[in-house]
Amino acid sequence: MTNLTLSSKELLNPTTDVLNNSFISIESQHLFCNNCDNDVDNVSSLTFKISSIDGVKEFTLPPASAIELTQLAILFGVSHAFSSRVIFNTLPGFEISFIRNSDQSVRVSFLADKDILTFMGLSTSCASVHTTIAISELNVIEDSIRATLAPCQN
Repeated sequence: MTNLTLSSKELLNPTTDVLNNSFISIESQHLFCNNCDNDVDNVSSLTFKISSIDGVKEFTLPPASAIELTQLAILFGVSHAFSSRVIFNTLPGFEISFIRNSDQSVRVSFLADKDILTFMGLSTSCASVHTTIAISELNVIEDSIRATLAPCQN
């Protein structure tokens, strides 16, 4: 399992103009890859943990292929460059959308179909959570997601 934690800019530097409203950590769970089974692409599941003044909320994506996770990683890396909303909805029933708030931050919304979460047994995952991320932290998230694509050591 891989973990990444991003700290809130407002706690690190109170005078900054960029105010994240939460801490973000990403956990990945490797399910299988070419080293596990020669007929299968890399598959991992990601959980985003968003800690804010309202508590901790988890948003778990279903198992996704290396191609799907690469698409998501790229969107984290470039979402600040678009003036309109950008949506990742490759996984049915799940959506992550990005909209630039300012020159320094992006609003990220995580949405999931409640019925699919129940079916998958993801009772700890919330169906909706929103957070603001500093543009300077988006590349760190992109790199972390890409790191989950490495094959296992079997």
